[in-house]
Amino acid sequence: MTMIRNGRLIDNSSEELSMKKHLKEILSYDGIKTLKIATGFWDMNAMQMVFAELKAFLEKEGTSFQLLLGKDPYVYASQINNPTYKGYKYPDDFIKRNISELEFNEENEQIIRLMLDYCEGDSTKMEIRLYKKQNSEDDLQILHSKCYIITGIDENGEDWGYGIVGSSNFTGRGLDVTGNAELNYLENDYHIINWDKGGIGKGHIQWFKERWIDSEPWNKDFLEKVLRPTEIAQKVEKDKKKKEDAPVVPLTPYEVYIKLLQTKFGDMVDKKLGDVIDSYLPKRYDSYEYQMDAVKQCFSTMKHHGGFMLADVVGLGKTIVGALVIKHFLYYPDEDGREHKVLIVTPPAIRSAWVDTIKEFDKDCVDPMAPHIDYITTGSIGKLVDEADETDDEADSGSFETELKNENYGLIMIDESHKFRNSDNSMYRSLDALIDQICGDTGNYPYIGLLSATPQNNRPNDLKNQIYLFERKRNDSTLKKANGGNLESFFSEVNSEFGCVISNKETANDADEFKSDEVLTPEQRQTKLKELSTRIRDCILSDIMVRRTRTDVKKYYGDDLKKQGIFFPEIKGPIGLNYKMSTSLARLFSDTMNFIAPTEDFRFDNSEYLCYYRYRAVQFLNDPEQKKLYAGRGNRDADTLALQLARILQINLVKRLESSFAAFKQSLLNLRRYTKTMIRMWENDTIFICPDIDINDELNV
Repeated sequence: MTMIRNGRLIDNSSEELSMKKHLKEILSYDGIKTLKIATGFWDMNAMQMVFAELKAFLEKEGTSFQLLLGKDPYVYASQINNPTYKGYKYPDDFIKRNISELEFNEENEQIIRLMLDYCEGDSTKMEIRLYKKQNSEDDLQILHSKCYIITGIDENGEDWGYGIVGSSNFTGRGLDVTGNAELNYLENDYHIINWDKGGIGKGHIQWFKERWIDSEPWNKDFLEKVLRPTEIAQKVEKDKKKKEDAPVVPLTPYEVYIKLLQTKFGDMVDKKLGDVIDSYLPKRYDSYEYQMDAVKQCFSTMKHHGGFMLADVVGLGKTIVGALVIKHFLYYPDEDGREHKVLIVTPPAIRSAWVDTIKEFDKDCVDPMAPHIDYITTGSIGKLVDEADETDDEADSGSFETELKNENYGLIMIDESHKFRNSDNSMYRSLDALIDQICGDTGNYPYIGLLSATPQNNRPNDLKNQIYLFERKRNDSTLKKANGGNLESFFSEVNSEFGCVISNKETANDADEFKSDEVLTPEQRQTKLKELSTRIRDCILSDIMVRRTRTDVKKYYGDDLKKQGIFFPEIKGPIGLNYKMSTSLARLFSDTMNFIAPTEDFRFDNSEYLCYYRYRAVQFLNDPEQKKLYAGRGNRDADTLALQLARILQINLVKRLESSFAAFKQSLLNLRRYTKTMIRMWENDTIFICPDIDINDELNV
């Protein structure tokens, strides 16, 4: 459990600094046992604001709520001067009128039902008392102190608590940002809260005990003279009796359907939730409905399946959506007690974008996210290769750049999650092991957020390995449309069918190698691949993926875009451009392509073709101990690393050739210069292998 910072001033100047926000958060903590409130006045608006958390608290075994009412002289004076309250008895008539003015709706009726259920009976959980201490026979002492005390026991059996003292009554205006200008002080040191040194010092709990002793029980009068005489309470009790006496009637198919919609899409249509998420945005950020909907859908999916896959196309703000999901996770305590600790996994090239975004969210924020967030970057060997693009997946090293911390993260956000499509490398295995370790330590797997515009690069296994990061019960997953939840059998079937189709495609051009009795036509292959894609989408992705294209945004959020003055460029085409080459140029292009990339699985073991030896020096070291110095993390030895560097160079040259002859020529000139540098080192009997130094630049003399 992450404690709210000690010594905080709560003045209702913003949502972050409101009493409502702090009470809701603390009441949601695991292990909470007691709630004690001393207030000069009390109204139902306060009950509305914390209803969900208060109800959940009272429903837990062994909890109790003590409410001590005094008399706030300022509230009392303002009300007594109002002709409406002339002749009213305090507090009975004032609170009775407040209840009588409640609208007849489900929200208010739930509050009345809660008080009827917990203010009465032998095991009263909600005790209400009136402060009645006499200074003298004719002088009743006024209590207008405000104190909120919440205590509990953590998972280690240790006592914890919060004490808040100040000016806020337990009223709507006392708790909310739209109410009074208040000032309250929060203390979270349990030794101070529970301090009792007789006459020389006392803590919050001792102070409350003394006031509680000097008070009189009010539950009976509250129920019989205040609550039950109101129309709304009479309606609630009448409805309760009617429901108890009514025969059990099975739900109609339509009612079952509506219930299903409420369960599955309740968060999506919850306007209050939308307003809360919208309030997280930094001031200079515009609010887009399609992003707010994405956050609600991601969070709802995450709670149901343990994770989600955000696959919006490039340019729709996946980082913003991810940051909002993190903020909401940190803001609202997890029902299962996951730690308020987040790990963001990101490629090196976009780590700074995440850091900058979190900084923007933390500006002018009392509860910043940054202290709860760790970062780790996926490894890349692209920096070892001249002219290589480090964002290219071929440059992945298969390991993290640093070691994973053994932290019990509650949420792991993975940007460019397609880099985890391979479960055999060190990076995947170490993250998978950490997820298991977190479950072993806390009893819950962390939530997993997968962000990628291209979650599947090659095969269905790409999706399977990413999904397995949060669907930990592979034979009994939450994705019941996939073979009843058996993901192992589902993906085994899909991968087998996919392999047959691809194998056919790869061998159909060579009749001598093709062994099947039937060669599929291109149209048949396309149809089968489309059927497989549809099956994966309907059985897997429809439940866990959040994906919108720009076309979707224009179609469903057009008014929002118009209001914000945003216009996506119109894309026309595609327009076919046919390269017209002479016979000699076409032959030269083909021969060049064959020379730099003869086959898809070329192993750089035939010197008749370009083998990129300049970048494979570590592969030819004679001393095994020296070769170990250049091995990558995990199972990547020097030979594997050398071949990967060669593959990156090969892909880079192909891209340059397809880009323009001028770019290709410049790359060839650079490769020739770098190779001459290697030959010069060889002739001088000294080969420099320094990954952190640009040898070509140093020796460019």
